[in-house]
Parts: sequence; structure tokens; C-alpha cells
Amino acid sequence: MYRVRKQIGCDQVSYTGRRIHVVYLDTGVCFHPDLKDRIEGFHDFVGNGTEPYDDNGHGTHVVGCLAGDGRISRGRYRGIAPESRIWSGKILDHAGNGELCSLLKAMEWVVTLLDDHPIHIVNISVGAGNLKDSPEFRYLTELIQFLVDKDVFIFCAAGNFSSDVHMISILGKLEGVVTVGCHEGGLWQGRSNLCQNYSCLGDPKAKGILRKPDLVAPGTDIISCNVHYRITGNRVWNAYCKKSGTSMATPIAAGAAALYKEKFPESTVHDYKIALANSCEDLGLPFYKQGFGMLNIPKLLQEREA
Repeated sequence: MYRVRKQIGCDQVSYTGRRIHVVYLDTGVCFHPDLKDRIEGFHDFVGNGTEPYDDNGHGTHVVGCLAGDGRISRGRYRGIAPESRIWSGKILDHAGNGELCSLLKAMEWVVTLLDDHPIHIVNISVGAGNLKDSPEFRYLTELIQFLVDKDVFIFCAAGNFSSDVHMISILGKLEGVVTVGCHEGGLWQGRSNLCQNYSCLGDPKAKGILRKPDLVAPGTDIISCNVHYRITGNRVWNAYCKKSGTSMATPIAAGAAALYKEKFPESTVHDYKIALANSCEDLGLPFYKQGFGMLNIPKLLQEREA
């Protein structure tokens, strides 16, 4: 995260996501030292857990990309919005698998949270390639649109392709969500395993608001919170680990939105998307590969003052 913060200009701004509430729909979250003081709520949609847990590790890593305060690394591996508040909905099991019904229940949970809590952002670093058009999926789109109309920013991973079909998942194609792909912006040229080489691509023929992804952010070798940390005496061991993919790029982009929302608390989803379109760095690639371009936090936060 140290490299990522420098790369997208996060260390050039003073905002930290203070008072911004983010919901993560993933494999859960553990009481990692970088996170534990800001976990506001947890709901288990795949089991019977009542306390926060993560039996896979993906969710904890994702939360750390956005909200980790980096205390164990003396700030080196802090996330993009290290003072933001954490809500975790566990929708994936120990193997990282899940069902549409769990996602539906989780989105209903987010809607109910709005009655008493200022939910600002939902992060969904989850592949959804197998979702089909059905009454259940149409209901999911209605829930997403309801939240968007309430100016909740919803971020979705573009997905990591594993075949010659490189299209973004059906969830990432939705108009209301902000779909995030991976790109390193020229860093580490020549490596074969860079995230941009497997980040799902949009439809080259799509036009207007249906063009995806919306933007790209770094996603290769991201060092963030490790669910398998251990505490011995006053020492914390194995506190961080590396993961790669659009799952990591998504909370990085969502973290930037948390900073934007902190600076502009009355901003709408529409305001944010205009600012995003005008602030991303063009990488010289087609829209279906980069969206509006690479995330640039200083420009994103300056946009409404221009």
C-alpha cells in the first residue's frame, strides 16, 4: 500500500475518510490490529456467526486496502482512508464461494442500515460471472438503484478473466455501480503477471453510460492486512500479505471516494462521477480497457473547486 499511495497521490492530500462509513460484502473481516477499533457492525449471511470473522482472508485484505490504519507497520501499509468506519457483510464462504441469495440479503441489510446509520460506500470485490438475468437478479438491480438514488456509492470489481472471454461480469455492467479494473500505469513493464493482463475488459461496442469499466487502479502485489497474523507478547507477526487482482483495485478506488465524500459531504453519485471523469489520468488505452483512466486522488479532490 505504500507504493500505491504514492502512485495515485494519496499522500499529497490530508483527508483520511474520517466519519465515512463503508460496507464490505466479502468473506468477512477479522479483528486485525489495523482494523479492530473501527469495526461498527458485522452480519454473517453464510453461517451463524455473530462476531466478526474471516475464514478465508480475502475480505480482511480488501478492508485493509481501504481502511487499514497501518499501525503495525508504522503507517507504511495503511489504506487509502485509514479513519473510515467498517461494516462487514460476509457473503462468501471459507473457499470464497457464494450465492446470489446471500448477496440479495446483504443488500437488503445495507438498505436497513440506512435507517440509523450514514452509509456512504459499498465495496463489492466479488466476481459475479455466473449471475443470470432472473427475477432475483432484477430485484438485486432494484436494490442497487435504490441505494444509488440515496447517493450511496457502490463499487464493484471488474473481475479477473480466466478464459478468452474477457467481458466484465454482469454485476459490473450495471449503470449504477462504479466498476473498477486493474492497471499499473506503466510500472513494472515487462512483467507477465501484472494485473492489467487479466483485468476483465468492457464491451468495445458499448456506448454512453453503459461503457465499462469506469476507471482503473493499481492491483498487483498489494500488501495489506493478513487474516493469519499472530500476536506473541508485544509483537505482531505475519501482519501483512500480498494479493493481486481487481478485488484489490476496487477498495483502492472506493477509498478515494471516501476521501472525496469527506471533503464534499453533500456530494451526490452524479457529482462524483463527473469529478471522476474529469480527474482520471488517460493511459492512452481504449475505454473498454481503462474506463476514464487511472485514479488520481489530488485531481479528484480538486475537481469541484476548479
